Amino acid sequence: MELILDLDLLMRIVFASMLIAYPLITLFHELGHALPALLFTKGPVSVVYGYQGKTMRGLRMGRLTLFAHWSFADWRHNFCTYDTEPTTKWQQAAITLGGAVLPLLAATSFAMLSWFLHWHIAALGIGLGLSCMALISAVFNLWPDSQPIIQPDGAYQFNDGYKLLQLWRDRHSRSNAYLAGYDKAVMLYNLRDFQGAIAVLQMHIQKDVLWPEAIHILVDAYYLTGQYAHSKRFAKIMKTRFPTWVDAQQQAS
Repeated sequence: MELILDLDLLMRIVFASMLIAYPLITLFHELGHALPALLFTKGPVSVVYGYQGKTMRGLRMGRLTLFAHWSFADWRHNFCTYDTEPTTKWQQAAITLGGAVLPLLAATSFAMLSWFLHWHIAALGIGLGLSCMALISAVFNLWPDSQPIIQPDGAYQFNDGYKLLQLWRDRHSRSNAYLAGYDKAVMLYNLRDFQGAIAVLQMHIQKDVLWPEAIHILVDAYYLTGQYAHSKRFAKIMKTRFPTWVDAQQQAS
């Protein structure tokens, strides 16, 4: 059976599918993070789809748990978390990059199958629409943005492009600039200049990958200056990104 192209009908299907494709592309984006996370980490992995800032019921499949509550008003509140950190920065980069790669790969594969196997024109149009939306999503997610995405519970995260940029900058180790800034922040903290310590660390957080010892100082400094919302926000980042470090500190104390 030959695929007979009606270009006008095809374009209508492409644009229609683009309008409704975003929830599906978003789900595949988070699964793109989750699959390499399952490969490179040993603990539980969670995909949160439509976070509402409260307890959500999840569907558990082995080590993977899916929490879902979609709302167009909360379209940015989706993320993937994992309890243990990957052992190398390249593994972390693969987890971060997977969010853009999986939906693009899945959508273009579907479109190519529709073309080569002569499926109905509607299947080809949907495949092309999904591919266009996946490409747009990949561009927006991989363009580094230093402005964090604020979650309903006050925690925040950066987009994938920004995370990859920080991994590249910190591909060898903590930078000399970061170490110097951290030492200065510790000195200011010990002198009880908590606001000065916050200013130094916030400046370096925009340039380097977050490190647990810096976040730990920020949590305490914000708390001691009465900025409890910021203290709580960084405490949640600490527990989410560095659970092993937090456990070790709690056991040591």
